[in-house]
Amino acid sequence: IPLSGKARYLTFLHAVNKQPYDLDMHGMTKEFKGSTPGTYVLHYTDGGKSEFPLVFRKHVCDWNDRFLPTEAETGLFGTVGDLYHVNMPTLTWTNPHPDKEIKALEIRPGNRQDLDLALLGLSLD
Repeated sequence: IPLSGKARYLTFLHAVNKQPYDLDMHGMTKEFKGSTPGTYVLHYTDGGKSEFPLVFRKHVCDWNDRFLPTEAETGLFGTVGDLYHVNMPTLTWTNPHPDKEIKALEIRPGNRQDLDLALLGLSLD
């Protein structure tokens, strides 16, 4: 994603595809332990880069999860047509090099094929 300018913080509105709810919380924790749905890579105009690997249920969760990831905040919350519960988190990442000009944001796939990361919005502050 092409970007330009400097930023101290990047806030992501993102989610992963729906995960199975036939697992209880213990089963979910065990099944997805160590799962990374993707990595955000910030590229700077000087050729440098910073990487932010996302941890499932810590930084991002399913779009209709009952709980927020432990390090995220509410982004979109509510119901759609009395049918779907929506709970999409926002996550703010502190840019490790706020003094550098940003060139682009790359999204790399994670370590599981069943976790599809969707970036729905991005804010640079």
